[in-house]
Amino acid sequence: ISLRQFRTNQFLHKCGAALLNENWAITAAHCVE
Repeated sequence: ISLRQFRTNQFLHKCGAALLNENWAITAAHCVE
């Protein structure tokens, strides 16, 4: 999945993640610092 951040009036791709189930995704630590 794509983790996106809203900047300058648009959503930009920040990091990727893997969906573990309907409630959880896993990504690298630097993506959520």
